[in-house]
Amino acid sequence: MGQMQHERLWREYQPLVGMDSQSAAMVDFMDKHQAYLRQWQSEDAQAAVVIPTYWEMHRIARMLASLNEMLKINPQLLNVIVADNGSGDATAEVAKFYGVEVVVELNKGVGNARQAGLEATNGNNEIVLTSDADTVVPAEWVVTHSQALLDPSVVFSGGPVRFLVDQKMPLIEGMLFGVYMTARQKVQERRYRRVPRFQMAGGANSAFRRDQALEVGYRRVVAGEDGFIRADLIDKFGGRSVSTMVEVLSSARRMVDQGLRKRLYMSAEYRLRLLMGMDVQREAPMVYEDIRPESEGVWLRNG
Repeated sequence: MGQMQHERLWREYQPLVGMDSQSAAMVDFMDKHQAYLRQWQSEDAQAAVVIPTYWEMHRIARMLASLNEMLKINPQLLNVIVADNGSGDATAEVAKFYGVEVVVELNKGVGNARQAGLEATNGNNEIVLTSDADTVVPAEWVVTHSQALLDPSVVFSGGPVRFLVDQKMPLIEGMLFGVYMTARQKVQERRYRRVPRFQMAGGANSAFRRDQALEVGYRRVVAGEDGFIRADLIDKFGGRSVSTMVEVLSSARRMVDQGLRKRLYMSAEYRLRLLMGMDVQREAPMVYEDIRPESEGVWLRNG
């Protein structure tokens, strides 16, 4: 049921992507999906959730709404922290409407934002889960990762990310991209099952123990900080990572904006690095172009 819940929420929000945040439809959506998150938000919770943001006012509402629906089905105290990386839009205001904590990290880079969120967690938060602003999570997300980390030999818990297109595309391009995404998903699923080193390490769907993560910290890199912290945790504490197979949904917009040709080139480069014996989790990450806009307007709410 939980896995279906976040898919329904994704479909419900789809018409609102890119909509004026002051519109009645957007305000109604946020009003509808905020009560449980406000009720169960607590800095003293056993589990914390860190979400980095940068110009995400059009999608952070969907992410926080999915946490609200999760808490409706599986109620528990939760410390949700939005680590804003200096957005110039109303990302922080939208997050605050949901009653979650917002910290600001002005040093640009998702590694910096994730580290700021990690450091903002409370000593009572034994477990830290990470996700992204353009992602939605299922009802069993926190419960499953928390159970995985009950095993003292596990230092990192990951899970699959299914990317969906949530923006308009030309028909032919959209069809080709859909074929690419389906093939990509199948290849990754087989790889994750057969080769332990490829277990999921995406920041959109991962968890670890707070005290251990604070010892190693996030690397300040352009991309790949999620894979690095997994590798660093294993190296320092001698444990292992596991895959929960609890899937989250995330926007494919950056892949779309990069273009299919560039995505295929990056995939080929990734596989070439593997053939050359380079550990992709430890080598310097590929640099991703920052395609996020410099302005998306301002969200205001009266009262």
